[in-house]
Amino acid sequence: MPARYLIIIVCILLLALGIIFRLLFFKQKTIQPKLIASMLVKSGNIDLYTEHFGNHENPAVLLISGAMGSARSWPDEFCQNLANAGYFVIRYDHRDMGLSSAVDYAKNPYNLDDMAKDAIAILDAYNIKKAHIVGHSMGGAIAQLLALDYPKRVLSIVPISSAALANPELNVQEKEIHEHTWPVLMRNKPTKNFEESVDGFMHSYEYLHGDLPMDRAMVTAYIKDMYVRSRPEHIEWFEKFSQGIEPIHNHVKAQQNITDRTKDLKNIRIPVLIIHGQKDCLSFARIMKEYCADLVPHATMEIIPGMGHMILNKALWSKIGELLSRDMGKYVQ
Repeated sequence: MPARYLIIIVCILLLALGIIFRLLFFKQKTIQPKLIASMLVKSGNIDLYTEHFGNHENPAVLLISGAMGSARSWPDEFCQNLANAGYFVIRYDHRDMGLSSAVDYAKNPYNLDDMAKDAIAILDAYNIKKAHIVGHSMGGAIAQLLALDYPKRVLSIVPISSAALANPELNVQEKEIHEHTWPVLMRNKPTKNFEESVDGFMHSYEYLHGDLPMDRAMVTAYIKDMYVRSRPEHIEWFEKFSQGIEPIHNHVKAQQNITDRTKDLKNIRIPVLIIHGQKDCLSFARIMKEYCADLVPHATMEIIPGMGHMILNKALWSKIGELLSRDMGKYVQ
């Protein structure tokens, strides 16, 4: 056998021996998945799943999702950026979503006032006296209720894509937009299977996103999380909805016949920043201006061009994060 072949064979044997030696005597370095700190909170007989970011000693920010929105509707990166900016950030699954309790609405009906109490229960559990409250859609209405009914617990509120605490009359253009919007959303017929349902959700979210580009990878991850990180009862509702057995989610029922609180808004004395999309086809910017921004002392309103009802790209989240840091930084505990 030529010497060069012997040299190659020896090298191969030495390499193999080295690999075996490393496997036997050195621990392999593994990359651990990032763990998110969580806590289960009691609100009466309801379990609320919460997650938190940052230093508990910092000013607190409570993020409240919209109807059928889970904790993860506030992206990890957005939450971590707020924590890096010096805040203690909490997000949570509403009752009837994610890892929080399912409620038999027929036996135990609830409304937005009860959901506001859920938020207070979370602040109590974390031993937080006051917090900035940031709410999206239905969460924005809950934020307004917290400012009205629990003013000593609130530093500021930021309703995003929010509904007003009233049932105002829509103008002709707004009625036409709603008449077009609901059929689009009702075409989504989810099942208990993620693969069967993702396209329907994707179409609905794209319609609700306005004129700005939607990050499809972000949306897919959010939908996937909704399926894999939820109690079975929450996923079963999808099929009940699609089959017409339960056509209305409990979160929608909770908002029906909402009490008109617009006359009370003048009593809010904390800072209010309203963020709204110019192209929101569910909650209209005009209504939030007339029924909230114009009525609350110290309120400011930012209308973002092209933004719809949903927040589904990183640039938009960055913009909202900048607005929050700008305004919340003015107000400390």
